[in-house]
Amino acid sequence: RRFARDQPEVQPAWSDRGVTVGHLQDFAEHCRRRIECERIADERQYLDSAKQVPNLDYGRRLFLDTAPLWYVAELFVQPVATERGGVPYVDALREEFPQRGGPRRATHLVSCSPESRFADVLDAVQDLGEEAAVWMPELALSTGPLRPESSEDAAAEVLARPDVGHILVCDARMLALGHAR
Repeated sequence: RRFARDQPEVQPAWSDRGVTVGHLQDFAEHCRRRIECERIADERQYLDSAKQVPNLDYGRRLFLDTAPLWYVAELFVQPVATERGGVPYVDALREEFPQRGGPRRATHLVSCSPESRFADVLDAVQDLGEEAAVWMPELALSTGPLRPESSEDAAAEVLARPDVGHILVCDARMLALGHAR
């Protein structure tokens, strides 16, 4: 089901834009296959946004398990969302992974830093089970100008539901505490 992006009143509620853990597992496998088949290289010259830490794997095959969430979103989420007119990635789930269906009502909100490793985020939600639905801004928010959303406002709306749990993903550098959404 497609919604007009210029009519926010008919858009699904934020809490209905959850991605199942099963979707995330399939997405990770999809990314790994694309990296292998397309020989996707790690094009980050630096590992940090301050450009202080050089990337020793620059130009080499990307290793998904060490890629930060923002880079995974840039390479694999944003192109799909942009191709569909800037709609949130969750709106493409049914087409991308038909065996899993579309977005679900969120059971958990994931707070982490964009610098957190995608693999750490996936590890943090694994034990919830394949049918648990997590809400993440990288997947739930649009990428275009017609519906500019605030990740803080959207996250607050999702967390306001009494049946939504909160998962704080902390890595070794405790990045989520400084940049949590």
